[in-house]
Amino acid sequence: MTAEVVKIVPWTAAGKSIVVDHESRAVRIQGEIAPEKTNHADTAEAFSAALQAVVDPIIVSNGFSITHGDHSEYYRILGSQHGGVHPRVERYPAPLFGISLRGAPSAPY
Repeated sequence: MTAEVVKIVPWTAAGKSIVVDHESRAVRIQGEIAPEKTNHADTAEAFSAALQAVVDPIIVSNGFSITHGDHSEYYRILGSQHGGVHPRVERYPAPLFGISLRGAPSAPY
């Protein structure tokens, strides 16, 4: 993630679930997520919900041209899994968070 993206993204929309640490240049998903008190699917869903809370205002504001002002399909976040369950994020804004996606969208003919 670039410093410009970190400044523009509405992190507060996620409440205490996402913490931006400017000193260490890190964005952490934490807060209400307590893996020791929940199952892996709940943890992955909590990660997904925290990201979606930030993605929704990005799309509504159309502040980044990459989102096209519209929602997109969800993709699993590879490399981040909790008991085999992957968190997910919408395809359009994923690059804003430095998330690399695999796959090709297909449309029926």
